[in-house]
Amino acid sequence: MDLLRNLTDGACLWAGLMACCATCAAGEPGEPAASLIRYEVPGGETFFALALKTGPLPAAEQRDHAILFDTSASQAGAHRRQALAVLDGFLAALGKTDRVRLFACDVKVKPLADDFFPPQSAETREAVTKLQRIVPLGATAMQPALEAALKSLPGDRARSILYIGDGMSTAQLIQVPELRALLARMRQARAPVHSFAVGPRTDLQLLGTLAEHTGGVVFVDALVDDSKTPPAQVGKKLALAAGAAVFYPDKLSLSPETDRLAPVPVPPLRADRDSIILGKGRLSGQVKVTVSGEGRAMEWTIKPAAPQPGNTFLVRLWGMAEQTGGLAVAVAGQELVSYSRQEFEEQVQQLVAMGRRAVAARDLNLAEQIVQSIRELDPQNVEAETILSAVQNAKAARDALDRKSGKTPAAKPR
Repeated sequence: MDLLRNLTDGACLWAGLMACCATCAAGEPGEPAASLIRYEVPGGETFFALALKTGPLPAAEQRDHAILFDTSASQAGAHRRQALAVLDGFLAALGKTDRVRLFACDVKVKPLADDFFPPQSAETREAVTKLQRIVPLGATAMQPALEAALKSLPGDRARSILYIGDGMSTAQLIQVPELRALLARMRQARAPVHSFAVGPRTDLQLLGTLAEHTGGVVFVDALVDDSKTPPAQVGKKLALAAGAAVFYPDKLSLSPETDRLAPVPVPPLRADRDSIILGKGRLSGQVKVTVSGEGRAMEWTIKPAAPQPGNTFLVRLWGMAEQTGGLAVAVAGQELVSYSRQEFEEQVQQLVAMGRRAVAARDLNLAEQIVQSIRELDPQNVEAETILSAVQNAKAARDALDRKSGKTPAAKPR
């Protein structure tokens, strides 16, 4: 089962992110920080989201960047101009000791330079010129592109992968086992995947999962105000994120212990954005969090925020992760957590509106089905109970009218 098809039920959670987020950006490194929000299912389980951020980490002085530039048909017109401008800004902001290698990717992966060169070198400028001459056509196969970028990176320097495009792998969907294996190799190679999501539609589920598991960041082009954040500035932010250090822990423990955590393995941590860990299990009082790996350990002590009905969206996030054995966690930063909550609430309100229309149209069976869907998403939703009450009142009035007119309600099938 491919990742996108496996997550069809959760796709609506991410469809609105593009319209909500100008940049799901990394911020300035600061002091270590942690927070925890949770939701308690009435009479049932507790779901939570733990956010961790490190203090400043020592960054490498030299780094190689494999750049994948999407040249599929969706990357045309204004989207292509924006992508090229962001690429220029990225190259201009990189340090003199950094090196880059540019690839064009659609159905096939085309190296535009035969090695890694300084970002402002003649070889890199020639590669950009070749890119500008490519006519956007066809679809994109993300897995071969990511594989080629990872394989190209030398082993003697710090490294990163930058993808510029929409992430829509319509030419070749990535299967869950293959994505899991690829993410493991990226993590082993310490190659964080950063993305600039641009295009008429963007797959933030895939791009977010890549960033969450490898320690990258995601920037989203939609609704960027170019007068406040011009493409050159977006490129500079990408360069800063690509040059930042990442901590790759191999163990995370909570005290008191909880039932389960996702993603699996423990996600990398950064100083410039939160890393999100989802969990299931009851929490009471203070929680001590310890992560360890790479010869170091970090600790946080957190007092969880009180359970809130507005955190119902955590149940859906956990369900998406559980479907893929802890893989599909795409909330790479607090911004994506906030926007997923917003989109979840909008989805529930759309169902409420549909339920009201069904009652008004006297389609009572449909209204009951919609109420059930709302309850599955949001067990404490008051508006769902209002719709159900209206359905019951309408059925009672209909039955009373039938009795008065001498009609006998049809017997229910056994």
